[in-house]
Amino acid sequence: MQEIEIKKFVIPQIEVNFEEVKAALLKGIKKYDIIVTQDTVKESKTMATELNKLSGKLDKVRKEKVAEMKQPIDDFTAKMNELKGICQDSRQKILAQVQKFEDEQVEACKDLLDKYLLRQYEKQEVTEEFRKSTIQDLAMLSNITTAGSLAKKARDEVEKRVAENKKLQDKVQMRLLSLENESYKAGLKEPITKESIGHFLYADDEEYLSRLQTLIQSELQRQERMQERIRQEEERKAQLEAQKQLQQEREAFEQRQEVQTKSAPAPEPQIDSDGLQVYRAVATFEFKAKAGIEKEKIANAIKDKLEKAGFTSLVGLEVM
Repeated sequence: MQEIEIKKFVIPQIEVNFEEVKAALLKGIKKYDIIVTQDTVKESKTMATELNKLSGKLDKVRKEKVAEMKQPIDDFTAKMNELKGICQDSRQKILAQVQKFEDEQVEACKDLLDKYLLRQYEKQEVTEEFRKSTIQDLAMLSNITTAGSLAKKARDEVEKRVAENKKLQDKVQMRLLSLENESYKAGLKEPITKESIGHFLYADDEEYLSRLQTLIQSELQRQERMQERIRQEEERKAQLEAQKQLQQEREAFEQRQEVQTKSAPAPEPQIDSDGLQVYRAVATFEFKAKAGIEKEKIANAIKDKLEKAGFTSLVGLEVM
């Protein structure tokens, strides 16, 4: 490429009678060195105006000469910027192609990562539920070789992340396998289900064990309340059944008594030598005893109590 060549370069130089003008100016300006009073204030303003005009004249000369010297500099700057623009335009075209190539390489890397991740899931037998690895951060130029294959460090990282998924999967499966045993061991009639621990199933060991024990205790308390309600309901039903059976037996007894009374002839009064007549008295007692006890035992117990109370003339006893 042709190098830039400065064919002519002249440093601007301006020569003026600076010292002469300065000396004359300092000498002439002395007449303006006055003290402003009531009598001289008008003249002072006129002097200030004259000095301002002189200053403006000097500044005008400066600006004109500077502009003359600056013109070739501006021309040179414009030309150099034009050359610079040509270079930058070409550079941007190259960079755009570089960016496009690198983006395509990154996309190719993503594709390789996705395929390798799937192979690792299958190889390490990770189920769909535990396939949680993210690999987008690994999609970079340094992770794809010039031959278009996945770099070893990227493969190693994918394998590591999949191994973490497998580790969690094994831990969760072990928890689920031991869940039924833990439930029965704690005294539960029905084991805790996966759905009941789903909100902390994947937690770390310390949190999992703590929350599991809390859940087991809660389930034990619920189970005890349920069993107590069942027991009370069974007792209530047993009492109702016993009352029903007792009523039926009472009604049957009364019917038998009524039949016997109607069918049997009136007995002859029995009067002993002392002139005392024998009477029969029928009484019905209700009492509670242990369920299932033999009626003969109940009858014997009643006989004992009657004899102790002085009733020795018992001739019959029926327990219903």
